[in-house]
Amino acid sequence: MGKSLGSPKMCHLARMIHSTKARTFGGSGGRGEGLWLMWTDEVQVMVHSYSHHIILAVVIIRSTDLHLDLVCIYGDSYHRNTSQIWNQVASFVYDNANMRIICIGDMNELLYDMDKNSLNINRTHMNAFRLLIKNYGLFDLGFSSPAYTWTNKRFSSKPIYKRLDRCLVNAKWCTICPVSNQHAKNIWNTKTNCSFSTRTNHLAGALKIWCRKKKPIQEEINNAELAEKYEQNMVKLTDFYLQRAKKSWIKDGDRNTSFFHKAIKKGEEETLLSR
Repeated sequence: MGKSLGSPKMCHLARMIHSTKARTFGGSGGRGEGLWLMWTDEVQVMVHSYSHHIILAVVIIRSTDLHLDLVCIYGDSYHRNTSQIWNQVASFVYDNANMRIICIGDMNELLYDMDKNSLNINRTHMNAFRLLIKNYGLFDLGFSSPAYTWTNKRFSSKPIYKRLDRCLVNAKWCTICPVSNQHAKNIWNTKTNCSFSTRTNHLAGALKIWCRKKKPIQEEINNAELAEKYEQNMVKLTDFYLQRAKKSWIKDGDRNTSFFHKAIKKGEEETLLSR
């Protein structure tokens, strides 16, 4: 889930999760970044193994008794442990070749040129990632949300955007989960008389084309910049109300401009009455 698992935002998230009675599992090993796995009583989760960068688990959906093999990854941004991470994935995938497998997380890898808004791409890492996915019989499901999942937030100059978070599945997962992946299933079924390798390559290529039909990159960038400006304005507005409200006990609380506004009005009314 990225950096600063002990940050105020993540602690707030933990409180929200606790209020929903969701179950959690942290495999970060006490370091400043890592993975959280969260689930409700609608599923049963049995963690197979875990480390700072990976959680391997078997998931059972109670209502349908559907079994899934789950791989959660937080990729090494420095690529020092990349081989070790994917060797663990390989062993898990090969040992469960007949199971439905879903691999999700922040891979810290680019899969296509369009996954970054600049031409400065490490093609050695990208090609190695592509080969790993192909060898493991996995493919990218694409996305329906904003095209990029990470930015360096240098909005004053020229920000960099990347798509590092993704969802990978195997062919068996697609055939069993048609509701959430009807598009992928339709593509898969168009090559019923071909070999497994041919069908996999065809599906991967079709999904790549499908991803390119998403919103234009510039539109995604503009939306991200607007969101950043909105966040900056909200911070300034919050600081303004904090100063006017003169309530020292709310300095560490959540943003709530309605509360601050009422406090100001109340202060003004008290001032008028005292006169």
